[in-house]
Amino acid sequence: MRLYPDIGRMKLGNSTPFPLLSTDLQWKYLLEHDPQGEGGKKLKLEGKELMSVPRQLFALEGLQVLEMSPERKSCLRYSLDFIPHEIGHLRNLTLLYLDSNNLKDVPVEIGLLIKLERLTLSNNNLTFLTIPDAIHQLQKLETLLLLFNSLKHLPRGICSLKTLTTLWLGHNKLEELPSSFGQLVHLDWVFIFSPSHPKGDSGRITLHISGKHSMP
Repeated sequence: MRLYPDIGRMKLGNSTPFPLLSTDLQWKYLLEHDPQGEGGKKLKLEGKELMSVPRQLFALEGLQVLEMSPERKSCLRYSLDFIPHEIGHLRNLTLLYLDSNNLKDVPVEIGLLIKLERLTLSNNNLTFLTIPDAIHQLQKLETLLLLFNSLKHLPRGICSLKTLTTLWLGHNKLEELPSSFGQLVHLDWVFIFSPSHPKGDSGRITLHISGKHSMP
């Protein structure tokens, strides 16, 4: 994945200056930008766009929804190898989708996205050590999906996300959960299935948290 150099500026309907994107991305952003819509400002990158992420993307400070996930099997050869540190500039993001890439780590700047409500990182190559403690700063996060990674332990910062209601950790290499997991008192949908888990043939862990339990 490479970043394009700056190539100018453009303006949208509200006269707010934005960096100039490639023609296709200009069209996408203008099409999906709906100030009256509930979804807010959103942008989706797919296919070859994931191989050449424009640097200008990270100056779209009003962006609220960003999707950078290959959707179809035929597109899986086009994926992100890393999350640029500039992601920290998008401080109005509420939804960030990064599934099915080739990510091996998450930059510490993820902690700057304090308005995030949903973060999906399934189907990557993340480990316990490559998810920074800074994730604990996402105090509005309600949904975190980490299916199909290589987690042996739960990153410490996750247990500080007290607004989490949905946490999917299935198909990792989890050996145990920290005692601080009980701090996640608002969880109502927990998925922690691991075929390699030493307890039982199914590897399924049932958790009782504030009268709620995990579901398959």
